[in-house]
Amino acid sequence: MTKRMMIVTSVLAGLTALFWASFLDETLSQWVYQLRLPVLTKLMEAFSWLGYVYFLVPINLLILIVLFRPDRRLALAIPLGTLAIWRLSEWLKTLIERPRPDLSPIAIETSYSFPSGHAMSNTAFYLLLMLIAPTNKYWRRFCISMIVIIGFSRVYLGVHWPSDVFGGTAIAMILVHLIYQLIARRPESVPDKPSLTN
Repeated sequence: MTKRMMIVTSVLAGLTALFWASFLDETLSQWVYQLRLPVLTKLMEAFSWLGYVYFLVPINLLILIVLFRPDRRLALAIPLGTLAIWRLSEWLKTLIERPRPDLSPIAIETSYSFPSGHAMSNTAFYLLLMLIAPTNKYWRRFCISMIVIIGFSRVYLGVHWPSDVFGGTAIAMILVHLIYQLIARRPESVPDKPSLTN
């Protein structure tokens, strides 16, 4: 894991613990709710929809088909990694059983709250997707932007606490790092992994 990636993961883990153990989850949620506008709500609903696993599945199948011949290892890593991390998020929800926010929900979800499945699965998907063009800064910016916007949309819509998103993102980053190690062709390839910088 790159130094910056370790720092980001550590900060997210720290924020998860801090927000969950204090009033900050509710405070930040209420601040986000004050940003609500009809047009922004529609936009956040759209990004949230893009983050559902039933949207990611066909995209991952397409990636598998397109990349299988040129890079079989990467073609398998993206969909299998995304699906495995999403399944883990579902298992963790049932294990932890944290209730959803009930402050001002726009959308309704019936499962438990922590960790955010959207945050975990989309962090996994877009970080793995970076490997398609790891040195392209515009591609990296797009992938990171999708992670941030989809995570924000879940808080905006009132279906997750901020710590659900922070925690889900941190867990996924750790797991994706392990996947990076598994698919590295040789030790020298590890430094070429995409970083969270420009």
